Amino acid sequence: MNSGETHEDMKEMAEAVSVIKSVASLQASKAMKDAAFYYMILFMFKSGNLTSLYTHQLESYLEAARSLLDKTKPRDTEHITKAIGQLKRYQITNKPPGVCMIFAMLEGREDGSKTDVADVKALFETEFNYDVLIKINPSVKDVKSLIAKLGESRNMFYDSLVVWFMAHGDKTHLFVKDGQIHRRTDLIQPFVDIDWLKTKPKLFFIQACANRRPRSYAQDSRGMRTSTDAVALGIDAGDEWKKKYLPHADFTSVNNFADTLVCYATMWYQPAARNEEGSMFIQTLLDALRRKGTDTCIENVLRETTYRMNSIVLRDDSDRTWRQTPYYESSLQKEFVFPKEN
Repeated sequence: MNSGETHEDMKEMAEAVSVIKSVASLQASKAMKDAAFYYMILFMFKSGNLTSLYTHQLESYLEAARSLLDKTKPRDTEHITKAIGQLKRYQITNKPPGVCMIFAMLEGREDGSKTDVADVKALFETEFNYDVLIKINPSVKDVKSLIAKLGESRNMFYDSLVVWFMAHGDKTHLFVKDGQIHRRTDLIQPFVDIDWLKTKPKLFFIQACANRRPRSYAQDSRGMRTSTDAVALGIDAGDEWKKKYLPHADFTSVNNFADTLVCYATMWYQPAARNEEGSMFIQTLLDALRRKGTDTCIENVLRETTYRMNSIVLRDDSDRTWRQTPYYESSLQKEFVFPKEN
């Protein structure tokens, strides 16, 4: 659309609604309101600003309209405020709202892995109403094949994608049944290149252990003493999480990486805790998702997950202690909140 066409459209729209002298005159005629809204939407469509993702221009129009209304009459602005709030979020309206794919390597990491898979499946299938696809002990070919099948046009009505990958790994690779795949070029990039997923939210949660298993959570006097401090600082968590992890919390120091926003289970070349009850990252994240996933954006859920995990003192078979700090990097352009069940 060139500048000449834009000018003509603006002129046409201005002439069509020139009889509107005030908000009162617009409110007085339903037909005039409909006509003004029609011209606004038509202009946005022709200028390429009307999509489910790039709605900032519409937000701007609504905010301008709200500013003209009488602020002493909140009822007049409530519906506009609600609409603006909805525009700031990804619109997850289809049923099912998305697909959840779980890749889990159980060979060599049996402790707790089956629990993690079952718990992720239960949350996304029962509470979030996602279609769930599980692949146990995937090969390189399995990963490529499942990504290719997801890319078929019959799946285009999903509004979102969530991928969980549970395996051993390092800074760049994840280990599968017959070798390894690169985290970005073999897993994340092929998913984001799927045409129908463009402009739709895609979430990846990677539980990649670094071949150092924790023997237990630290249970010395220091850990026990600071569990009281943890309660005083107000850790907001489920009862099961508190019972399992809170006695080992310590806030006297934190991992320096905790302040970096870059969702992996742990930072590069550091271990990810897992025992027969599951992995700490997945269990902590699932607890936060159950409690807040449908009320607040995913970044807030992840921030809480990082805060809670970084409070736990871990101990390995050599009696060395460390703290596991998950991290994430995000390019989401809107708020992503899991839809509530109607």
